[in-house]
This record gives sequence, structure tokens and C-alpha cells, in this order.
Amino acid sequence: MRAVITNNGDVDLGGDLRGSVLGRSRPASQRDRPDLNIPLDMCGEIEWYADQHGLHVSLDPEFVAPAALARLVNWLASASLQRVHVRLRNEAGPNDSILPSIKDARDFILKRVDGSDRLTCRQYLSRPMTARELRSAPAWMADGLNYWHAEGAWLDFCRDSELDPLRAIFEGRYFVFEATSDRGHVLRHVGEGIKLPVRKWAEPECDKPIVHAPDRHYGSALNADYTRIMSQGQPVAELVDALVTWPGMGRVRHQYWRLSLPYRAHGKQWLITGTRLDPVVNLRSR
Repeated sequence: MRAVITNNGDVDLGGDLRGSVLGRSRPASQRDRPDLNIPLDMCGEIEWYADQHGLHVSLDPEFVAPAALARLVNWLASASLQRVHVRLRNEAGPNDSILPSIKDARDFILKRVDGSDRLTCRQYLSRPMTARELRSAPAWMADGLNYWHAEGAWLDFCRDSELDPLRAIFEGRYFVFEATSDRGHVLRHVGEGIKLPVRKWAEPECDKPIVHAPDRHYGSALNADYTRIMSQGQPVAELVDALVTWPGMGRVRHQYWRLSLPYRAHGKQWLITGTRLDPVVNLRSR
């Protein structure tokens, strides 16, 4: 039986974030060969199963969530299987290793994760704002929240004029994403107030999934945040402190306010995010 250790450390026997069914036994034709090509790379999750060949574990050391890694390590400490197949997923393709013992597998995984430039709190931090923080935040955030609550969660994106109030509130500093079931959040529009270097990156990415952003770590983190917000169906005011690698510029620290407004229209789900860079946003240790 397959299982997934999710981003928050829970064990999910039913399916991953992309809808793959993982709670079933493997087909007989596949049982003689380990095959862990399930597309979990963008989820930060760990996929594993045991069969007559031993334990099979698949994870991306660059993306694995700390809670998922801790749950796996704790489980390995009590496991009795002796042979472990570890598949490390990355952009270059899967890398397979066979370890003779649980201890060897645990040490191998931890070494690869610690040695990677993975997405951790050092690279991307975000959190919802407290009521106190919101009271002292820039006025446009409260204006955006009030507009959403007053007008509702339906917006006709086929009519450009429908965006005019939000365009004015955000002073053009916003993005429009479409939430899809198979591609994650797809960038559909870049506000005219978005400046370089973000604009130089964002405009060519229109109609592409955000997880395919030039900085794969940043794009994956944004997609995870947006998925959470859409599942709640309520606007969220947040602080974001991220280290982003821009093409030709290297890594740049971006500290900003973000207001995300979920909408629906014509059978689709949309997310409008207003942003504003501000060095006062600091989620890192001082």
C-alpha cells in the first residue's frame, strides 16, 4: 500500500494534492520493479510504500517539508525492514539508491536534505497578519478587504471595467491568477504598477503555471500559499519575506505586504493578489 506524508506531517492514504490515488495496492505487472514516478515534486511531500523488495521512499530534497521529513525519520526509527530504495526527485530527473539498512537510509536522506539548497524558512516566509498588524498596515489593504466584503466574491473577468476598483485600490500593483485542477495557479494578468525586476519576469510567464517560475522554489511556495487561500474561500492579508533568484540578478530579498482576494466567475476560480514592497516587513531573526 502506498502512503503520502503530507506537508504538515500527516499520513494520507487516500491521495496527493494532484488527485493521484495512492491508497491502492500496486498492479501485479508493476510489483517486480520499484516505480515512484508520482508527480509530487511541487508538494513538499514524501511518498513511500513497502513490498517484498523492502521499503521504497520518494522525495525531493529541495522541497521536502520539515514536518514531513520529521515524520519519516520518526517512522524509520521503529521500522524493521532491512532494504530501502530511496528515490530523490529533482529537475534533472530521479536519482535512485539502494541502502542496506534503515539506519543507512535515514542517514543518507538527512545528508542529502541538509546538503541541498532546499525551500526552508531561510528562503521563503509568509504568515497571516494579526488584527493589530492590520490596523497599522497600509490603508490599501483595509480598502481591499472592505471592497471584497462589500461586493462579494463574484467578479466578471470578461469585463475589464470590473477590475477598475481593485486596480485603483492596489495602484496597479497586483496579479491575477486562475486556479486550475491540473496546473496549479496560472498567471493571467500583471498589473501595470508592477515594476522591475518582477515585471520583467512576470510578463513572459503569463498563461503559465506559477510553479514554472524561473525561481522554482519561490513559485512552488506561492502556489502552496494560493492553494491554501483558495481552499478557505476568504481574503487573507499576509506578510511575506522571501529570497528570490531573478534571472541575471542573483538572489534578492523581497519583503512585502500581500492581500489575496479569492473570486469565482463563469465556472472558474480566480485569485487577485495585491502586493507592496516594504523593508519594514521582516520575518527573519534580527
